Amino acid sequence: MTFVVVSAILGPSFAYTTQIHAPAVLQNEDMGALTTMQLNLTAGNGAVSVLGPQAVGSSTLQSAQYAVQAASSYMGINALKYNFTYYIENSVNVSGPSGGLALALLATYAFKNEGIYNNFTVTGTITGNGTVGEIGGVTDKAQAAKQNGMDYMLVPAVQNGSSEDFLYYLSQQLYGIPLHEVSNLSQAVPYAGVPQHLTPSPLGINLTQHYNLSSLASAPLQCGNCNSSYFAQLANYTFGFVRNATEGIPQNFSQARSQLLGNLAQYESISSKGYLYTGADLAFVEYSEAYTLAHEGSFTVPSALSLASNVSNYCMLTSPPQLTSTNYEYVAGGELRQSLALANLQNAITAINNSQSTDDIISAIGMIAESQAWCGAANEMYGIASAIGGTPVYEPAGMKTDAQQLIKASSQYPGLYLEAAMLSYNQSEYSAALYAATYARAFGRPGPSNYSGPEQAQIAGLAQNSTNGIWPTEFSNSAMFYLQQAGLASNSSMSEGYVASAYSLVTLASGLSTMNAYISSHLQNGTSSNALSASSSGQLLALVSNQAEQIKSLTQEVDSLSTGIKYIAVLLVAVLFVALVVFVNTWWLLRAQKKAARRGRRQSA
Repeated sequence: MTFVVVSAILGPSFAYTTQIHAPAVLQNEDMGALTTMQLNLTAGNGAVSVLGPQAVGSSTLQSAQYAVQAASSYMGINALKYNFTYYIENSVNVSGPSGGLALALLATYAFKNEGIYNNFTVTGTITGNGTVGEIGGVTDKAQAAKQNGMDYMLVPAVQNGSSEDFLYYLSQQLYGIPLHEVSNLSQAVPYAGVPQHLTPSPLGINLTQHYNLSSLASAPLQCGNCNSSYFAQLANYTFGFVRNATEGIPQNFSQARSQLLGNLAQYESISSKGYLYTGADLAFVEYSEAYTLAHEGSFTVPSALSLASNVSNYCMLTSPPQLTSTNYEYVAGGELRQSLALANLQNAITAINNSQSTDDIISAIGMIAESQAWCGAANEMYGIASAIGGTPVYEPAGMKTDAQQLIKASSQYPGLYLEAAMLSYNQSEYSAALYAATYARAFGRPGPSNYSGPEQAQIAGLAQNSTNGIWPTEFSNSAMFYLQQAGLASNSSMSEGYVASAYSLVTLASGLSTMNAYISSHLQNGTSSNALSASSSGQLLALVSNQAEQIKSLTQEVDSLSTGIKYIAVLLVAVLFVALVVFVNTWWLLRAQKKAARRGRRQSA
């Protein structure tokens, strides 16, 4: 490290040079590197420049200007009396705003006429008022810091329980380097000075969830003739696979493992009160974290793609049983979850192939975990559907048009559920498509502007009338669970969050309750050549990858269909209409025969 002091007094002849280590992410290599930033502070007129072996991006220059502003404000010094010449080694790797805090520390210690500690590194954006902002690629940066002998790394403060918080903990434990969070420049300054510097303790993780169970009343709503014992079986299955993944978390993540197991015990208690979906769903959400930690050795592109391939193969090993008048909720619900899994899996594969850092791969592995969990749930639901049995039914062709209409109406709520709706629709799984579109609408619509007493009373009233089927009943009970938690919450922000969850859940329950009435009244007894079938993994993933175009095409198709019907009605061309019906029926028959042949080949294999 070089410290050149021309004058100890900040004056016209003053010059000071110092340097600091900063981590960077090597683009398209999913790894980090450590570079050096240097500042030459001289008397001048406030000019700020950034030099390097290659061109420096405009965002880096802007960060340097913010850094100077923050440092001069912190020190109470007029920056217009000095020139700031930064030099960044390997600038192509750090071109961007994430070096802002490092640049600000350089200016601060140059003003102080003091050196910077050599064995630490820092990452984070900076604003003119000294606020430190979030960055990406923390996993790769932590690895680079450890490999280069750094004692610790300063990182931007993030919200407890956030995905960034999870990545901080994972990176620290994975590479054995303490990460210390700072919110502003003043918090960072003490950790940068020599000869006296602070060594932060390793950061912890707070994954613990707290729900008030001592005052929790049992689930108030029941569903008639819904075989709730089967739903309890599904909930227990969920607890089982989440527990297996959590217990497989390695010892270096023991704190997270302990907290997740404690949460799971709490969720099982919620389930024992009759809130079966609530407990199972809370456990399901944590599965991604447990799965990710348990697969710490798979944070590379080839390994992550291998995981995705394994899950894809697993998903395709299951197929729905015969649809009946009594098991349709579990058959269509299982098909919905398979579509969710495959749509999510394709998104994960895309994210892996386009990853800019290991953080992206880790996030994609969480998506792979969700896909595996959905397929596992689908398989369990198919087993339940087989056990329920009942009178065979089939989905008539008329349900296709209704699924089209609902998907089109839901196209303003893009996301995974709409993708799943399209995928189910393209697989002729119209009940599943209707369910998925209902999910998209329930979770896509904005809630009320506030959640005062009248809104809460409306939620409770709607829940009472949304019990047509086991799933609507469970969602309604879940809404009631969150309403109770809202009343017991310790602060208004938490209470509003609980009521918002209740609103989304009761909206979904109401939609699914209505949808069940529609489906049960439209299913026709017997079997049909239009029986549902599964496609190969490659075909499904290809369908998912073109969801945007399919939604656009579907919209055009529905519009064309509407125009055609109006034209036929006006001209009363009955013969043409009959011919069209014959053609469509013939086309569906040929298509179904091909599907049946494919299914036969798969089953015989």
